[in-house]
Amino acid sequence: MVRWGILGAGRIAARFAVSVELEENCELYAISGRNEEKLNAFREKHPCEKIYLSHEEMLKDENVDAVYIAVPHHMHKEWAMKAMQAKKAVLCEKPAGISEDEVWEMVRCAKENDVLFMEALKSRTEPAYIQLKKELKEGLIGEITNVKTQFCYSFPREYYGMTYLTQPEAGGGLLDVGVYCLSWPDDLFEGAMKVESICGNVYNGIDIYLDAKLKYANGTAEIITGLDRSLPTDGWITGTLGEVYLPSMHRPQSYTVKLKGKEPYTVNVPYRNGNDFCSETAHFVSLLEAGKKESDLVPFAASVRLARQLDTIRKAFTDYTEADLKMLELQEEILRYETFDNEDARTLGNLIADLDKEYDLGVAIRITREEDGLVMFQYVTKDKKARNLDYAEMKHKAVTEWGHSSAWAYLALKTGVKTEQEAKEKGVLPAGGAFPIRTKDGTLQATLMVSGLHEGKDHEIILRALTQILGEDVPVPAKVIG
Repeated sequence: MVRWGILGAGRIAARFAVSVELEENCELYAISGRNEEKLNAFREKHPCEKIYLSHEEMLKDENVDAVYIAVPHHMHKEWAMKAMQAKKAVLCEKPAGISEDEVWEMVRCAKENDVLFMEALKSRTEPAYIQLKKELKEGLIGEITNVKTQFCYSFPREYYGMTYLTQPEAGGGLLDVGVYCLSWPDDLFEGAMKVESICGNVYNGIDIYLDAKLKYANGTAEIITGLDRSLPTDGWITGTLGEVYLPSMHRPQSYTVKLKGKEPYTVNVPYRNGNDFCSETAHFVSLLEAGKKESDLVPFAASVRLARQLDTIRKAFTDYTEADLKMLELQEEILRYETFDNEDARTLGNLIADLDKEYDLGVAIRITREEDGLVMFQYVTKDKKARNLDYAEMKHKAVTEWGHSSAWAYLALKTGVKTEQEAKEKGVLPAGGAFPIRTKDGTLQATLMVSGLHEGKDHEIILRALTQILGEDVPVPAKVIG
């Protein structure tokens, strides 16, 4: 019988407690926290022998065999290491640490103290995940080429800044649910991950929304995470012979296989004991009873790799340099027309309107001739309002006042080349969506404005349209452009 101590008494701790109650060789022995009233309420729902108002005191209890770390992300390393130093087996809620350095410290601590340590990445322990991974390795859909996962939920605005989820040190959707999204491509592809591009909304260092395109040695991936909207937690795995669709990629219990030229079919593999935590709990207990110090399903190397990938992506939306500005300037130099007339404006505007169907967000498009202010093209989807065109005109100011795209204006403020005061005085809205249309001799013929896609996708759709029309490729900074 494994006697569990849960460090923390929040929502995740309660869900884990249920799995302990469902497993025959487990017992919830103790719970620790700072609020006695909250701990007593927890014990009423999940009976246990001991409650501790001090985490340290619980770790001193020799009757505790294993500890589940259920405190906020930035506290994982401290308490996981203290538990391991107290010779307790540790199952640590994801992410194991908030950086690769932290995870390395935790792994070293586990080895030094000769105790079992595992990141609670429960998706990898689900029966459906294990079965699907085996089938994929056997060539179910041929060679895997792309993985796309998404996990977004709507976090109440009134709580922004009040919890760790919305604080710079450990907050954001990426650290909270992005681990699940990254876990699939990390497990299915090889080699180091590189960030190809990111669209997102980063506020005060917190990633409210991210859409990151990634590249591995033998495939590509896209992950979508966020705290500002609710989206289905879908996953798609594409191969040379077909595709697998997962309606719940972070805790799967079914998947649909769509092979080329064949009827789709669905495979159902339910949770152990009908609970999405039970497989993880049972797996950890089996390791502990076998005297093992590391999981084969969530090995140390996997936790380190995931932390490294999270670091890489986070750096892409916090670390701006003047080289990024130069890259945007190069985009403007490459994407120039021989001549630009009304027919060119119509072709460009219609293409963007057509590309917008892939985004499913709605868009406002305006192309203005700079010679006389004539609107050469305008299109607004029914969900957009006049303010979207007002925003577009404020982005337009970046082109007329600073001579570059409004995406350039965004990075100019981030790198200190321009100041917020300058932007305010000029009426510039520093957010992607306005692009100078120049001819080969450098003359500014018109300004293309797009508003409504958000998260830097306004700039992205502009680049997609112009590169398609002009037959050119341009470098793209692998960083968030607001």
